[in-house]
Amino acid sequence: VGTVLPLANNLASTQVIETGKSVVVPQAQTNPQLESSRHIQQQRNIRCLMIVPLLSHRHVIGTISVGTDQEERIFTQAEVALAETIAGQIAGAVENARLFDEEQRQRQVAESLREVATILNSSLDQQTILVKIMQQLGQVIKYDSGAIFLQDDDMLVLSHGIGLGDGYIGQRVSLTGPSPMVRVFNQKQ
Repeated sequence: VGTVLPLANNLASTQVIETGKSVVVPQAQTNPQLESSRHIQQQRNIRCLMIVPLLSHRHVIGTISVGTDQEERIFTQAEVALAETIAGQIAGAVENARLFDEEQRQRQVAESLREVATILNSSLDQQTILVKIMQQLGQVIKYDSGAIFLQDDDMLVLSHGIGLGDGYIGQRVSLTGPSPMVRVFNQKQ
């Protein structure tokens, strides 16, 4: 758990990810298909390794590896089939967890947007509105600093900031300058 296996020089895992098909690798400690993870196979005395794809909607979202330290043991087709069945269940659970997390995030975004709309409709004080907008932005995007620039003729003016220091408020940026912020503003993207 927590071990990161590089795919470079790990032909067996790369094959599983690219094909979506399980692989059994005998002689795991010396097999060239496992070059980048050879030290792990040796540390754990793995003699044969089975790598099974985690498939969700026909896309590989990860793999499961099962090893044995028994000298002559090679995983059977029946064991591979059983591991694939279990992997399918795991992939479904992982996908459901991802969908749940995404749904929670979308709810948070929607709630923040609703809160911003409420603020915009309940206050005419620009500074209050800008403060509340940055607070709501912080609810959906974790940040250390942020700024709101508003257009004033051919300039963008730093109207509110968080984590910037008071000396920056009021700074002006020409709309004809090379700044990425100016490009975004001018391209309306």
